[in-house]
Order: sequence, then C-alpha cells, then structure tokens
Amino acid sequence: MSYAWGRRQELYGQLSRRGLSMGPACFGAERARVLAASRLMVNAQQYTLAVVAPLRFALAAAYKMPLLTEALHDPFPLVRGEDFDEAPLHEMPDKAVEMLRRPGIEAMGERLYERLSVEWTFRRRVS
Repeated sequence: MSYAWGRRQELYGQLSRRGLSMGPACFGAERARVLAASRLMVNAQQYTLAVVAPLRFALAAAYKMPLLTEALHDPFPLVRGEDFDEAPLHEMPDKAVEMLRRPGIEAMGERLYERLSVEWTFRRRVS
C-alpha cells in the first residue's frame, strides 16, 4: 500500500518476483482488513536520506506487524533487530523473504507495538 514511483518501483518488482505481493491502494475498513492480514511491512522511502517518515512505523506497530525498513541514522527509542529490521534498498527483497521464513518473526511486531504504544507513548515524548 504505497505509491510505486521512482526508487520504489524496482523494489516492488523484485518483491513480486520473489512471490511477495503489496496490498492494494485502499481506505477505511478495506485498508484495516488488508493491514490486519499482512505479514510484513516494508518501508522504502521515496528519497535517499537516512531518516524516516514515521507513518509506516506507527501502522506496523498498531497492527503488531514486523517491519523491514531502509537503514536509519538513529532509530531511538527503537532497537535494531528487536523492534524492526533494516537493510539497504537493494537488499530488501532478499531480507523480506528471510524475515518471513524466520521462526517467531511475529514477536518483532509485538515488540514494536510494546515499544511505541506502551513504553514510548506520544504523551511521554511530548510532555
């Protein structure tokens, strides 16, 4: 569920060739259904900076979904390899397949939820 443009287009093609599919563009109840049925969130930016727009992290946490993202400069308060996994864009297709084959990968989504919804709430960060 994202805009397939620029650097994302090749990634989506590579994921598809590995048998993985992207959720359709949708909204409301259909979007909630698609997210709830998804097994992995892949976060590829439209730009090459080592910072991230937080929306996909928030969505992955809300749905307790494991997250694969491009490398981040500083993920605090998140912990690499525990709350999410990361890879350079060109390695993301193979990393996504590896993550989905990893026993117990669902626990990563649970940890992301705990970190962003229990330990580091919005209220705690802004007060």
